[in-house]
Amino acid sequence: MKVSGVGAAVVQKDLAFPIAEFERRLKAVRQEMSDKHLDLLVVTTPENIYYMTGFDTTGYASAQFLLVPSDGDPFLIIPVIEVTKVELYAWTDQRTSYMDHESPIELLADTIRTKGFANSTIGIEKISWFLTIRNYERLKELLSATRFEDGSLTVERARVVKSELEIEYIRQAARIANAGMEAGLNQVHVGASEDDIAAEMQRVATIMGSEYPGGPPLISSGIRTTHAHATWSGRKSSRAIQSCWNCRAMSGATVQRSYELPSPSQLAVS
Repeated sequence: MKVSGVGAAVVQKDLAFPIAEFERRLKAVRQEMSDKHLDLLVVTTPENIYYMTGFDTTGYASAQFLLVPSDGDPFLIIPVIEVTKVELYAWTDQRTSYMDHESPIELLADTIRTKGFANSTIGIEKISWFLTIRNYERLKELLSATRFEDGSLTVERARVVKSELEIEYIRQAARIANAGMEAGLNQVHVGASEDDIAAEMQRVATIMGSEYPGGPPLISSGIRTTHAHATWSGRKSSRAIQSCWNCRAMSGATVQRSYELPSPSQLAVS
């Protein structure tokens, strides 16, 4: 779908990784595809789409697909509102897009036909949260001659082996997570609220260069320390457990610490 004005601007790529890194990943995924005898892999997991292209969005509730052929360039199918992000952050410009009133699954089927894979063996990430049963069944209806196989974990197996640059990003994220945690611990005192702690953790992490993490800081106090994934609530208490997640180039690191303030009787004695 073309929209007036979209794509008219000249955009300079802002890639988190060099193209050679993406090519290395593509080669590794294609080896996995070859082992599974797949002609095409349809990727729906947002983390895997980012890994393969550099494109990421917080709008992953809308359907997005990456077509990885056994030969040739990967191809993105995205909402039209995401086109400019692809132009900026994805190493490949091969794409098509859909409007809100259009069917992304029908566009996926049409694209597969246009690219000559309607009679091929196609891998689908069956364990992905982002391909619904309804959409998968509709895709099979639209492509009745296609042989669909389970392509789950094809990209993840390649992701296990990290490059030096990926490891460096993880180290940067770990340093930021540590700094955010220290900033949060420094806010723990009698009368401090979970909001105060969360605000300082996020402030320091952001200033140090953290992008949006995979989850918010988890902060709990008092009886809420029994909650595994509690976020800040404004509560004031004598005991706090915190964890801090941060990331660089979507490479994450997490650290967890517990802290206990002295009881009022202990303060009186001291």
